[in-house]
Amino acid sequence: MAKYARTVSKGKATPQSRKAKAGQVKNRAGGFVFKVDDWTRLSRFLILGNDGGTYYAKEGELTFENYECVLRCLSTDWKRTIDHIVEVSDEGRGVKNAPAVFALAVASVKGVDAARAYANKVMPKVARYSSDFFTFVADVMQLKDGKFAKGLQRAIGRWYTEKDAVRLAYQLCKYPQRSIGGDKWSHADLLRLAHISRPAGDKKVAKGGRALTCPSDDHAFLFDYAVHGVTDKATVDKRKAEAESTGREQKATGVTPQKITALRDSKLKYVYAHERAKKATKTSEIVKLIEDFRITRESIPPQFRNEVEVQRALLGGMPMTALIRNIGSMTASGLLKPLSKETSMVAEKITDRENLKGGRIHPMTVLMALKVYAQGRGIRTSWTAVPALKDALEDAFYASFEYVEPTGKKYLLGVDCSGSMGCHGWGSQPHAVLTPREAAGAVAMTIARSEKNYQVMGFCSTFRDLNVRKNDSLESVCTKINRSDWGGTDCSLPMQYAMKHGLDVDCFVVLTDNETWAGNIHPFEALKRYRKEFNKEAKLAVLGFTATDISIADPSDAGMMDFVGLDSNVPKILAGFAKGDL
Repeated sequence: MAKYARTVSKGKATPQSRKAKAGQVKNRAGGFVFKVDDWTRLSRFLILGNDGGTYYAKEGELTFENYECVLRCLSTDWKRTIDHIVEVSDEGRGVKNAPAVFALAVASVKGVDAARAYANKVMPKVARYSSDFFTFVADVMQLKDGKFAKGLQRAIGRWYTEKDAVRLAYQLCKYPQRSIGGDKWSHADLLRLAHISRPAGDKKVAKGGRALTCPSDDHAFLFDYAVHGVTDKATVDKRKAEAESTGREQKATGVTPQKITALRDSKLKYVYAHERAKKATKTSEIVKLIEDFRITRESIPPQFRNEVEVQRALLGGMPMTALIRNIGSMTASGLLKPLSKETSMVAEKITDRENLKGGRIHPMTVLMALKVYAQGRGIRTSWTAVPALKDALEDAFYASFEYVEPTGKKYLLGVDCSGSMGCHGWGSQPHAVLTPREAAGAVAMTIARSEKNYQVMGFCSTFRDLNVRKNDSLESVCTKINRSDWGGTDCSLPMQYAMKHGLDVDCFVVLTDNETWAGNIHPFEALKRYRKEFNKEAKLAVLGFTATDISIADPSDAGMMDFVGLDSNVPKILAGFAKGDL
């Protein structure tokens, strides 16, 4: 009978709960999938992080697994590992910078001698700002069980001495200290650890190298200011006398108010303005300091930050990250309201592709801001969202991805809507958490908007039309996806659906955490069957949304490729893969 021949010709299907091919491993849900290589997992960790863990694994368990992955990569090729850490951080491809900072700290402590030296040398490229710098030092000290070494001392010194004085002054004022894991770290602490010396006259450079030598008088002043702050002349004179009496080289002794005042017209004028802001008693004084010296929000006393006049003055020079994160508070204060010139200014600035790129704005930063803003409440404030700003944030999300020309290929996108994709996510507050399921839906919309021939579907144990169109708002997309939890996970459904309905698909795109287990056929088997019956060139792109070591993509098949779902380069790389350029 013909049906027997048809059955045999299709090949034997293996349930996902059983191994179908040598090399498969069991995922945490009980299904068999493929293990990705360490370089792929490293990328996933650097871009996605593993805050909060997943539905199947606690955060600590995943952190330790990713730590061991970093160690293996360092052992295999330490330079490639460190260069990749720098690349992901410098290009702003990670949802947060913390994983890159941690991975570099691991290299600084656990790598071979050359790797440790290289990691310390490039540290300022990853820990660009004080907050990440403090975190790096804290991570290194934790990994070394509190032991302080010369390598870290030189790395700390390099962070301070390789910055020009103007940039350094800004960092010292903006982020003077930070609490990390219950411990407080400050510039005063780190400068004391660095022991940066200042040669006097023709005195030779201090032992320890250039990183431990003060490069200029302006730097010396800033180090003194950071360690001892502003104090009266009598105290400064007393400290100097004590230093001279002991015969030791001159130490930092503090700066007087007179020295601060003298900075008003110098290139270190930000320090002057920062100290003036501390003593301000009127809103008008703060506004004047913003207009004259461009001080930022962090230099303004908390009681003035939500004043409309202050926010208006800050608006023109506000950095992109701060602007995006503070749209809610500026709306709550009444500065941003429908049809205002300030609203137009913000909308124009945050949708500018060059501004987003220059500010290293990750798509997830914008998406989380959009979710919070649309909900109309923050930690301490509430507001009525301005429609034009909601639209601008949505446009900014799409603009934050690398732009690509449409490929002309036919895409079937399957968004994993299972329970595991709705667990945990990104964001520190309950109302700000964005789940992998929502992120997957948003990325699917990014792909759909860049192509003309596509269909977006959702799946768990069944495959359904999400009724998502490219003109839908991201808010409505997230709502539709969150209503779509239909039980177990079967990542083979996109291919099975295409076969059942005779669809001509060039590229299947599955957005998932790879915890598939419920199907009667493996995804890679379903793709092979689809190729045999419909399109022998069909490809499968798997966009992963958790930092685990598994994928449904068969690594031995050149027509299947694993992607990090929240890499801002996804549309560009996916287009190349679909066209056969990769």
